[in-house]
Amino acid sequence: MDKKAKKDIFKNILWTVITIIIAVLTVTAITSQAKGFSVNDAWILIKHGKKGFIALSVVSVILYIYLEGAAIKYILKHISVKVGHRQAFLYSAADIYFSAITPSASGGQPASFYFMKKDGISFSKATMCLVLNLLMYSFAIDFVAILSFIVRPDIFMQFNDFGKAFIVLGFIIMSVLTLFFFMLLKEPKWMEKLGYWGISLLGKIHIIRKPEKKKERWEETIKKYSAISDIALGKGKMLIVAFLLNLAQRITQITITLFVYLGLGGKFNHIFDIWFSQAFAVIGSNCAPIPGAQGVVDYLMIQGFSKFMPPGLAVHTGLLSRGISFYICIIISLVTIIIGYIRRRKKVGKITT
Repeated sequence: MDKKAKKDIFKNILWTVITIIIAVLTVTAITSQAKGFSVNDAWILIKHGKKGFIALSVVSVILYIYLEGAAIKYILKHISVKVGHRQAFLYSAADIYFSAITPSASGGQPASFYFMKKDGISFSKATMCLVLNLLMYSFAIDFVAILSFIVRPDIFMQFNDFGKAFIVLGFIIMSVLTLFFFMLLKEPKWMEKLGYWGISLLGKIHIIRKPEKKKERWEETIKKYSAISDIALGKGKMLIVAFLLNLAQRITQITITLFVYLGLGGKFNHIFDIWFSQAFAVIGSNCAPIPGAQGVVDYLMIQGFSKFMPPGLAVHTGLLSRGISFYICIIISLVTIIIGYIRRRKKVGKITT
């Protein structure tokens, strides 16, 4: 194993540990400040709750992972790359897991890219697919944000000044990222310059050798990327379907909290209040460059839910929905990654023997 691989493994282990520490501190801070919260009451609520809705929340986690994979599979299909549902699910799981444990979700796309390369997908096609999916992901969040501001501005106004600032900042950041990803697709020169900058930086700090040769290879890659980008941007139907799949993924993510609320005995006449409160929390979470946006999203969830239910129930709903939508999700993703990695190692072993 080379030094770079060892560093990557160490870095991912480090961020996993940091994520766990942040999670423990977040839960401790929330439960210690919440009036009326107790672990015993939480267990009673779950035990006597509507288990069908809790089950639906867990199923929604799997659907959430699947939908991103479906979008990736669909995009790859339209640039002449066929992959199976299991492969696409793995690419999605890798993105979700490493996005969750690294700052600003910086590790997600490289992890997906790693498995795509292992499956024989070319550098240019894998890069184009991931950038396009990021664009559709950003569009989907912007759409949910605009819809929430238009349909339920009253819920936004119920957040305190800090909450409003987080939500507005999160929306601005996602809008800027949407424009940035669009320009990476529309103007390959942006991607070319970004690549040159990255290669030069990595060369200066001695992470890569012979940066000039890497730049020559990057120039050839950009030519292929540009041709694929033109094809992709010319397929209106593909772009619409990819957007709709990403939008369905966002809706599924937000609806997990709704199922948890109903599972804990929540009232049906508050389902839209809870859904849009969670939508604003998701929007605001994009302002935090920490693993899983922990702390910020929990703060926004509890604050939003408290307007429609007792503080104790708001905390129970927030913590349980967070546990399912985030922690169970990354556990499922991690198991998927381990299985996918082992299977690919076995294939390599068979080829070399």
